[in-house]
Amino acid sequence: MEIIRGKVDRSSRSPIYRQIAAILHANILSYAKCGPNDHDQPIPTERELSTLFGVQRATIRKALGELLDRGLLYRIRGKGTFVNATGLSGRRKQIEIVAASGIMQNTSNPFSWFLFYDLFRGVTVGADELDCHCHLTDVASWQPAGVSNFFDYFKPGGCMGVIFFGYPGYEAIIEHLKAMDIPYVVADGAKKEVDINRVFTDREKGISLAVAHLLDQGHRRIALLNGPLTDKFFQERYNGYERALRLGGVPLNSALVLECGGNIADGHLATKDLLARCPEVTGIVAATDLRALGAMDAARECGRYIPRDISIIGYHDSYAAVAHEPPLTTVRLPAYEMGNQAVRLLRALSVRQADPPVGREVAAELVIRGSTAKAPPGH
Repeated sequence: MEIIRGKVDRSSRSPIYRQIAAILHANILSYAKCGPNDHDQPIPTERELSTLFGVQRATIRKALGELLDRGLLYRIRGKGTFVNATGLSGRRKQIEIVAASGIMQNTSNPFSWFLFYDLFRGVTVGADELDCHCHLTDVASWQPAGVSNFFDYFKPGGCMGVIFFGYPGYEAIIEHLKAMDIPYVVADGAKKEVDINRVFTDREKGISLAVAHLLDQGHRRIALLNGPLTDKFFQERYNGYERALRLGGVPLNSALVLECGGNIADGHLATKDLLARCPEVTGIVAATDLRALGAMDAARECGRYIPRDISIIGYHDSYAAVAHEPPLTTVRLPAYEMGNQAVRLLRALSVRQADPPVGREVAAELVIRGSTAKAPPGH
């Protein structure tokens, strides 16, 4: 796009960079009035603009920054700065949401569907507050075309950025986004993934809250109903369990740590086996609410009254936790808040109010209901 030079008044109280920004803005509006454009036009380079206006490149950079912040321009690393026709038209910006393939049909781990739903709800509400709309993409289904096909799918100027539900499997895509200066955030990322933009909750701390609560109630024989330790999120739960026991002065008993599937039936079978082998157990902390609900059913079948004989704690605070009898004490996984915060962080990155990589923690909390009580006498 050709820039028609305007006059810079060096005696004005208005900073020079703002005067240049106004001149560039007027040029962009003139470009837009020329009619619909199939392709966003590049503007001159910082060096060319510096020569045109007779100022330092730092001044040009500040002027461009104002227009970038307003969404009138966007940058692609290695290619230049472009007029954002979408921003000029007033159309709502788009947020790409990338979710794992088949997440809503995952019968082996139905908990992932609950997590997906709450994350998605948080993102869509946050996007609506920023007058953006969301588009859900399953990158895996685009194979074998892969990464390049994904980037051809959306235009950077019309897209605020990309939100990923999880990190593993998307490493190559995220590296491409970094190279293109397209903002991205991993919603429900891991605390230790310090080299990416992420919103996370500390699952280790969440399980520690649950175990500490049972310890405060006098329980000493506390079991962990977990998922496979090959999954980092379940490894974090195990770490939190072990840490809380150690701080409470209770030795770790590996016989009280079980791995099972994510369905209610899986929790039921694992708990029946546990109580048959270790009848002295008075407390169970489950990695998810569904496992905990299965544990409650199994405890009743074994003649245990909840919470008089045994206390059970879940993780997530799903709708089922409230509907059960007694209502389930659980660690609330703030999935909705993580989704909402992911949008806010994406916005901050898009207007350069945050420097990548950046992480934001959303704290988990223990919600105490009717499934926990003091340890039975003599235990």
